[in-house]
Formats: sequence, structure tokens, C-alpha cells
Amino acid sequence: MKKNILLSTLAIALTIGAGFEAQAQYDTLRNLNEGATLYRFPVKKQAAEVSNDVAPEWGTITGYNSYGDEAFAEKYYINGRAKVFGIMAYHYGKKGSTRNRISYKILSSGRNKLPNKELGSVSVPISNLKVSGAPTITSFEGPVMVSDSFFVSFDMGNYSSRDLKGDTIGLYVGSGRADEAAAGTMAYGRTAVRWAGDQANGNNWRDMYSESGTKIAAHLALFPIVAFDITGSISPKITNGALTLRPNYLNTRGSATVLNYNIKKAEKVTISVFNSRGKKIREYQKGAQPKGDYLDELPLKGLKSGTYVYAIQAGASGLAGKFDVGK
Repeated sequence: MKKNILLSTLAIALTIGAGFEAQAQYDTLRNLNEGATLYRFPVKKQAAEVSNDVAPEWGTITGYNSYGDEAFAEKYYINGRAKVFGIMAYHYGKKGSTRNRISYKILSSGRNKLPNKELGSVSVPISNLKVSGAPTITSFEGPVMVSDSFFVSFDMGNYSSRDLKGDTIGLYVGSGRADEAAAGTMAYGRTAVRWAGDQANGNNWRDMYSESGTKIAAHLALFPIVAFDITGSISPKITNGALTLRPNYLNTRGSATVLNYNIKKAEKVTISVFNSRGKKIREYQKGAQPKGDYLDELPLKGLKSGTYVYAIQAGASGLAGKFDVGK
């Protein structure tokens, strides 16, 4: 049994588990059981396939696998407009190739509630992904403007004829559920998957719970890094599950950036700060917080000039934004 590790992440007690079905494996993390868990979902070979001598299945349900799934996406909601500067993602697996690449993309939301047009993309070598529990933080060449709703995706492309050379990269998911009772927790189109060959057939995305066969109702460990466009009369905000994030701003003394957010139900809240290289430099454990609006100050004292990412986790819901120091 692999030892679980504490994730250097957005959340209070966000930890890596070996799979949703193995609750007993979390004994090493008993002191952290008040927080959320990120799960791995390995593909499992079915008994019928063993008896019929079908080639064994392999991989992870949210990454490289024998089904050839090419991409996974989650929807975020905006009231107003925002600029997406980058992506924060949590991966696991093995990195065997120096040539294979993946992409993080921002996609519009179509009339069918599934991903539609590509708005922005950044390509990343597999070798650059972090798989030790730390987040992979990647920036777009320029900000991607979004409004209303949009998708963030982890895209591996068509790898059916590609030599993966041992790559087994997957994407963690939070609060994993794989049963019918979980269906009501995920609205249609909240998470989506693109099967092998779908892109060539018209970008045919599918709802990850109801149309893909996975029956996983869970949020992806894939977060947009946003800054808000505060022009106009609409108060901008972005929502993920129970958490809503509004634009951060400098306090009147110029000594702190103020985080403006809302949680729609009582949750345990943690705020983390990362530098531009993805290293977590501060963490504020707020503990159990009742539902409502919050204005939390992040002191700027001790921070060097540059751009920083802050991440707020409320239960299983997480969002990230950025702020600048000395610019």
C-alpha cells in the first residue's frame, strides 16, 4: 500500500488517497480527516475481459488509459468578465517521456452545456508536470478573457498511436463518488470527457457522469487562475460549487490584499499563497466558517516584488486568483 501524502495545496488537510473505494487506507492521515481528499481512479480490468482474453485495461479514468480518453474538463461560472492567466492542476503517475506533451485549455460553453470553442491554450511537456503532491502552475502567454461560463480542460490529444514510454499521468479528483446516489450532486455538463476520435468527429464532448460510463460525480483538481475585469455595472464573480470568489483589492493602507469571497454553506476554509514558481509560501487555516460573505486580508509584508497566486478552499470547492506586489 502506498503511503498517503499531505498535499501542498489549496485546502485544509487536502490529502492524496489511493482510491475512493479504499477508505481504510487513510489511517496514516487520521489527524487530517477533517479536510477534503483528492482521489486517484485507476482503470480496473473487468472479469469478463479476463475470461475472454481481451487485452488488459490500464491507466487512470482521468488521464492516459486504454480507452483512449483524450481530455477532461470542468465548468466554472462568471458573473461579469474575468481574465484567466493560468491553470493550477494536481497530477499523479509516472513520467517516462521527454517528448510527450499535454495542454491546458480554456473553452467556451456551448448551447448543449458542454465544452465548445477553444479560447486559449498552453502546451506543457510531461516532464514539467509535478506528481509529488505539489501543484503544477502554468501561465498562458496572454490573459484569456471569459464571461458567463467557461471550461478548464486537461488535454492529452490523440495518443492511440503514440509511444507513451511509460507515461501514466492522471488528474486528481476531489470528493470522489462513483455511485447512483451521487448523480444529484453534479449538474449535467459540470464535468466533461472527450473520447478517442471525438475531436476529429466535431469536438464531441460528453457529460462525465451520465454519458461516459465512469459514473464519477466529482470535481477535477483543475483550477483557473483569474483576475477580474471590474469595469461596467455588473459585479464580477466566479463560482465553483459552494465557493464564490469576487475581485481582490488593495486595502486603504496598501499593506494587504483583501480577498472577497462567499461560501453558501458552512465549510472548513484554508487560504494558501504560492509564488510564481508554484511553491507554497504561506497558509492560513481559517477553520470551520459559517455560510456568508468574507473579506480576508493577506499581509504583503515580507513578500518580494512579483506576481503571486492565492488559493481558497472551502470544503471540496476551490478557486484561485492572483495579486501583484510592488508593480
